Amino acid sequence: MDKIKTQTRIHPLVAGAAVAVIGFCGVGMAAITGILPTSQAVSTPAPAVATATPAPAVEVPAPAPAPVAAPVEHKKAPVHHSTPTQTAQAHAAPAPAPAPAAEAKPNYLAIGAGAVVGGLVGNQVGGGRGKALATVAGAVGGGMIANEVSKSSNK
Repeated sequence: MDKIKTQTRIHPLVAGAAVAVIGFCGVGMAAITGILPTSQAVSTPAPAVATATPAPAVEVPAPAPAPVAAPVEHKKAPVHHSTPTQTAQAHAAPAPAPAPAAEAKPNYLAIGAGAVVGGLVGNQVGGGRGKALATVAGAVGGGMIANEVSKSSNK
């Protein structure tokens, strides 16, 4: 009997989806571990737009010209780049400066070791493509767990 050859190549759409999921997970891990910067944006509500009805025309007499005074020179205030909310809060009530918080830096050695151990444990699960998926999930999970353990032990 002749053997029927079956196609063993992965479909390009499945490969593209797999790459997209891996990229998405990589960006998520980078954001969780603090490698990516965070946004400090403050959202403000948009001002309400009111529709005005036209007022009836009324003649207003022209005002008399005001006397011209000498120009007044003002000191220029230093420029501070901040949002309007921060500016309003700064002028409302001065608050004491908070103590700088010591941010725990990720321990890359611990993350790497956790990823290796997690990958080895994940490799023991399943078979075929499930085994590969379990290996990747174990590596990601092991790295994240090791990072959290190293953060909590440094406190």
